[in-house]
Amino acid sequence: MSDNPLPPPTGSPVVSANTGVKTPGTVTAGFVLSLLGFFFITAIIGVILGLVGLSAAKRVGKGVGLAWAAIVIGAAWILLFVAIAVVSGGSDDDSPASEPVATQQQEVEDELVVEEPAAEEPAVEEAEPEPVVEPTVEPLEFSGSGNKILQFDSGPFVATIAHGGNRNFVVWGMDSGLNDTDLLVNTIGDYQGRVLGSDDSYGGLKIEGDGNWTVQVVPVSQAPRLSGSVQGTGDDVFIWDGSRTVASINHNGSRNFVVWLFSSSGTDLLINDIGPFSGESVIEDGVFEINADGNWSITPQ
Repeated sequence: MSDNPLPPPTGSPVVSANTGVKTPGTVTAGFVLSLLGFFFITAIIGVILGLVGLSAAKRVGKGVGLAWAAIVIGAAWILLFVAIAVVSGGSDDDSPASEPVATQQQEVEDELVVEEPAAEEPAVEEAEPEPVVEPTVEPLEFSGSGNKILQFDSGPFVATIAHGGNRNFVVWGMDSGLNDTDLLVNTIGDYQGRVLGSDDSYGGLKIEGDGNWTVQVVPVSQAPRLSGSVQGTGDDVFIWDGSRTVASINHNGSRNFVVWLFSSSGTDLLINDIGPFSGESVIEDGVFEINADGNWSITPQ
């Protein structure tokens, strides 16, 4: 082995990669303009130069961080300006000061105007409405003997019937097709009373009897109109004008005793008994239909 030292290596000396390389000018300019972003336009230009200079900085290997700083700072200024504009716009919309001055002044002038009181017109007394009076209808009158069909066109009606005979006396209501509807009278011998023809009895009456009879027919509105205490004998129909109250009801007959009330509250079967009766029931204004063979009374308390 030789003791002579090895010759030094030949070739170019090793030089650092960044030696003599400068930061691109666009990066530097973008950074400076971003710092001056409070002028807004400089922030926009700073961001643009930062983006352009970023590519150049990557190629030369210097100024990349500075380019990012220019982009971030400029973008921060832009966002700040946008936020201020949004807040200012919302405040302007909700502010009452946005109302035109002319409108406010007009409102003040309107408040200062004092209106003179209008002259009072003489009071005019209103005439009380006259009660509605239904026209009186001439009653339909029939007379005969034995069995008979009485045809007439009517709504609900009240028939006053009298019969003198010894055997069965029956009266049926009939509809417009001449069919039997309600059994209005069913007795033996003499009869005198007042009965109510129902809504279905539009066609007339069918009479079955052995003696002479008379019939008088009027609308329900022309039934006897009573108030206070009422007494009667046998079948009857009347209109009672009174307030809703409790009444004592009595009957001294020996057969059916039935009391119907047709009012604005509906149809009520107040009494349905046989023979003598004494009791109480609630009554009110409406049409009463009594089926009885003896004396009866209705006395409001």
